[in-house]
Amino acid sequence: SDFPTNGFSEAAADTIFSSLARLNFNVGDNKLFKSPIHLIGHSRGTVVNSEIAQRFGNYEPDVRLSMTSLDVHDFNQPSLDIPVAEYIQLAGAGASALGASAVGSLLQVWGGLPTNAIIPTGDFLDPDVQRWSNIDFAEHYYQILASPTALPVGSGLVSTPNGRFVPNFDVSINFNGRAGFTTDDGLATLTALGNGSLRPGGPHSRVWRWYGATTDLSVSEFSKGGEPVFRRLADKDEVEFQGVSIPWYNAQSFALGLGPWEGIGTGWAFAPQGGVPYAGASSATRIPVSFDNSETINPSGLAIPSVFNGDFEEGSFNRSWLLQYSLGGLLTNLTGDLPGWSFHGGAFQTTRTAFDGDRLIAL
Repeated sequence: SDFPTNGFSEAAADTIFSSLARLNFNVGDNKLFKSPIHLIGHSRGTVVNSEIAQRFGNYEPDVRLSMTSLDVHDFNQPSLDIPVAEYIQLAGAGASALGASAVGSLLQVWGGLPTNAIIPTGDFLDPDVQRWSNIDFAEHYYQILASPTALPVGSGLVSTPNGRFVPNFDVSINFNGRAGFTTDDGLATLTALGNGSLRPGGPHSRVWRWYGATTDLSVSEFSKGGEPVFRRLADKDEVEFQGVSIPWYNAQSFALGLGPWEGIGTGWAFAPQGGVPYAGASSATRIPVSFDNSETINPSGLAIPSVFNGDFEEGSFNRSWLLQYSLGGLLTNLTGDLPGWSFHGGAFQTTRTAFDGDRLIAL
C-alpha cells in the first residue's frame, strides 16, 4: 500500500492467514499446517509476514515456522516524505523568473497553503517486525544507504527505503560495503538522470535480488535487460556495482571473499527446502505472540484484534492526514477503500464510496 496510515499490513495478514486456514481445511487432515511453512517477505512485506506469524502463534500454536525478512522497513524515514509545498513554491519562483509573474505568484500562494506542506510517505505506522516464539529459524538481510533525514530541496529525491537491524534473529547480515551496496543509486538527481546511473529503489530492491539469486544459481539477471547478479569478479564493471569487487555471497563457514561466490551455502540454502542446516548459534530470545506490537494506540486492548478495524478507528477510517490533502473532503470520499487485500494486489476502487455509499455496509 502507498497509503500512509496504519491498518493495511495487519489487514493483509488477516486475509492471508485466513486464506491459508481455509486451504488447510479444504485439503483436510491438517496437511498444510503439518508441512514446513516458510514466510519470505521484502520491505513492508516483512511486516505482513511478521503479522501472519503472530496469527499462526495465536490461533495455531503447534505450527512451527521459518521466516526470511529482506530489508525490513517498519519505521519512520523522513527522507521519503514528499515536500510538496517547497517544490510548488520553487516552481512558482521559476515561473516568475521566466516572466510569468502572475502564474508564479499564484503557484507560490498555493504552495504556501498548509494543506500542501508534506505528503507523509516516510512513515506507514506499521507494527515492528518481531521474532515470535513460534518461529524456529529467522534470517534477515538488509542495507542502510539512503539518507535517513530529509534532503534540502534541489538535492535530489530519495526513493530508497532503508532497512534496519532487527534483534533476536538467528541470521542478520548488513550488506553495506558489498558490490552494489556502497552508495544510494536510487537518489534521483539531475546528474543521475543525465548519465543513466539512476536505479529507483536502488540497494533496497537489490536485497531481494540477492536472495532470489540464491534460489537459482544460473540466474545472471532479473528480467531481460534487468539488473545483474554479482557472482564473478568481472561483474564489478557493471554500472550498478561501480567497480567494487567485494562479493555478494559468502558460503556458510567462509569469511566474505574467501569462499565460493556463486551463492551456495547461504540464503535459500537455509530454507526448509534448501537442505542446508544453519550451523551458527540461534537466538535464545523469542517474543511471545501475546505481545502487542501496534505502532499506534490499539483501542481493542488485544494483541490481535478479532476483526481488525472492528472498532472503525484504525486504518483508512482514521483519515485525519488525508483530509489535509483533499478539497473539502472530496478526495477522501473518493478514495475511502478499507485496509486489506484491495491495497495489496487488488484493485483500487477510486469511486466506490461515491457510488456505493456507506463503507460500513461495504465492510
